[in-house]
Amino acid sequence: SEEQIALAPGKLLNYWSEGSRNYFVYESDAPILNLFNIMSAKLKVKSAVHNGIDISVYYHHQHKWNVDRMLASSMDAVDFFSATFGPYQHKQLRIIEFPGYRSFAQSFASTIPYSERMGFISDLRNTEKIDPVYYITAHEVAHQWFGHQLTPANVQGSQVITETLSQYAALQLMQQQFGEDKVQQLLRYELDAYLKGRAKERFKEMPLIRSENQDYIHYRKGAIIMMAVGNRIGFNALNEAINALLEKYRFSQGRLATTLDLLNAIKEASPVEHHSFIDEQFTQINLFNIAVLDHNIQNQQLIVNIHVEKLAVSGKGEESQRAFDDWVEIVIFDEDPNDFAKNQRILYREKHKLINGSNTVNIDIGAIEAEISYLGVDPFIHYIDRDISNNIINLRK
Repeated sequence: SEEQIALAPGKLLNYWSEGSRNYFVYESDAPILNLFNIMSAKLKVKSAVHNGIDISVYYHHQHKWNVDRMLASSMDAVDFFSATFGPYQHKQLRIIEFPGYRSFAQSFASTIPYSERMGFISDLRNTEKIDPVYYITAHEVAHQWFGHQLTPANVQGSQVITETLSQYAALQLMQQQFGEDKVQQLLRYELDAYLKGRAKERFKEMPLIRSENQDYIHYRKGAIIMMAVGNRIGFNALNEAINALLEKYRFSQGRLATTLDLLNAIKEASPVEHHSFIDEQFTQINLFNIAVLDHNIQNQQLIVNIHVEKLAVSGKGEESQRAFDDWVEIVIFDEDPNDFAKNQRILYREKHKLINGSNTVNIDIGAIEAEISYLGVDPFIHYIDRDISNNIINLRK
């Protein structure tokens, strides 16, 4: 109707009004999937031209609060993902608000329908919490690469290619913009959502490589595993592996990528000594119990007692003990790392070899000039720990 804007993927070639109707003609300037959106609404628009790309947010006139955050996230995402995973394929990027009868955002070619409830009316005034609008927007922009450039085969694990990799890409951008300590908040949320999700599983939990329409696996657990692998082999190596997969299957009209291809690409970019760790993350279901039992300080030595337990889990939830003999990060902070309103400094960060059961770790703190306040064992969540409340302790007590 005459007060509405019509929106679809591609470049707007023509527009005219006739008989109380508006007419719009769009044409895509790059290959797109046979999966697209057609929308029309009475909306305001705020736009910016960024590195030759028209980036726009279409919004209800009363929902202006977070439009600038969406634009900022879109610009940052296009820049970071283009530099990391190859060029963005379109000359337009549009975020389009729709009413809150549903709560989701979905990325079609160059167009992202976005529920008012997911971000347009979110209250971002609490600085103690990380910006969810920025994160969700970055995730949806990432789908322009993972889903639209790299399209998975219709087999088990397909949503790892689209959703897990988009989660990882968005987390990388969040880490660049806000720091690793703030990303920890997101990983805590993902871990909690995974543990809750598996508790409600009605059929069979799959390992990540075979996730089958199981959001708690390919969104939640997948985000943790990709960050853990990046921490293990280096994020540059992991990004190179993903980029190699994109180069091989970008806009493929033949064979499409699977999680087996992703796993192989990561292992090809990794030293052999990390292959068993990588295989385990993708092909097994494991849970961990990591706890700091106690500590004391003697003659400039911080002595920490740590308990570790590893459990192998079947798809039906049966658990069995497994040997653990691996490197775990131990970090000392000058402030509480769970207080996200503060800018914590890392005073010590090293990986220590831990095994099943009780471990005693001695840390020389004589060279640390600042006051040590908190110690965390795996504080950045690289293991699927069932209870992270006992991973971080107050050294002042």
